[in-house]
Amino acid sequence: MHTNRSIRNRITVATAVTALVAALSPALASAALAPVDEFGGYPAPYSDEYGMPTEGYGPAQTVWGKASRYDHKNPGRTPEGANNFNCKPKVKGALPIVLVPGTGESAYATWAYYAPELTRRGYCVYTFNYGPALATVGNKFAQASLPFEGDLHASAKALGKFVNMVLKRTGAPKVDFIGHSQGGGVLPNAYIKWYGGNKTVRHTVGLVASNFGTNLSLGSIPVVDPTTGTMLAFIPNPLTLASSNYGSGKGLSDVIDTIPGGRDLMVKVMNAANMTSSEQQTKNSEFLKKYSSTPITMPGVKYTVITTRFDDVVTPYRNAFIFEPGVTNVVVQDYCANDHSDHFTFSYDPNALEIAVNALQGNANKPIKCRAKAFGI
Repeated sequence: MHTNRSIRNRITVATAVTALVAALSPALASAALAPVDEFGGYPAPYSDEYGMPTEGYGPAQTVWGKASRYDHKNPGRTPEGANNFNCKPKVKGALPIVLVPGTGESAYATWAYYAPELTRRGYCVYTFNYGPALATVGNKFAQASLPFEGDLHASAKALGKFVNMVLKRTGAPKVDFIGHSQGGGVLPNAYIKWYGGNKTVRHTVGLVASNFGTNLSLGSIPVVDPTTGTMLAFIPNPLTLASSNYGSGKGLSDVIDTIPGGRDLMVKVMNAANMTSSEQQTKNSEFLKKYSSTPITMPGVKYTVITTRFDDVVTPYRNAFIFEPGVTNVVVQDYCANDHSDHFTFSYDPNALEIAVNALQGNANKPIKCRAKAFGI
């Protein structure tokens, strides 16, 4: 029975990959026509030369689904409070904070809660978009919904360009990072490790960071607005939520790697659609092998990782952690048992925000006043 089930799983995955290739073929044929920038990547639409959104400000949000829906209807918006170069920090010792989005996440959809809240507390924050998926080439509206999908090396260089611009315009000696998913893990750490970020970054705080990628456990089901295609919330898989180590079993990436040529086909499809970073962040990718073959951290930079046991994307959730000297790893449920935040909603979790602010102030383990948080909202 086990053998038959394994064969069925392989056939199902192979069929799904083949269908994906067929569905993307027209777009992939035209994707090669899109111009690349000096880093070999693709600038985001509705953005200036540094990736800063150009279509005005969007309102503050406290719910991820509402922010995502607004972002799809109003692409290219800046989260309230961000990218204000007249801002002067009111917190002693504060540096400019660069808010780094994650895979397929725009600056607005990710940071419409953090940006205004951090600004209210006296910080100055800056954010950008880069590297849209090209499966929607020619459709600026759709591309704006899928930034940070491109090759991580190009994105790391673009992050460096953005940081240098922030340093020049603010006069600050360094910046701090707060990032979500890719933007809290492999992207800023690749910049720090390989592209000079160890000289420009003081402290990086990663939320549900993809430091060691994902096994693609697919632990939840998205609730999608049928009129816009916007993801509004997620329904958890009760079997994986009941696990003491959410998403710890074999995931889709493990199955793909058992299929002859499965990984090569995945790489080919993702590269052609400029969704390279999605493959690079899966278990056993060549990028992750290189990234983790030597220490991730760099001397002189502080590292904090904050995650949730209910992460349904970076699975298992402990893949977020960096077990190296000087790294502070935090699980939000160790502070707030009633916090059920999942991956996408984690940048709208007030408990995680309090821990992140405490980390920047030098005490990530400071007790906080907890608020209950539901899964998928």
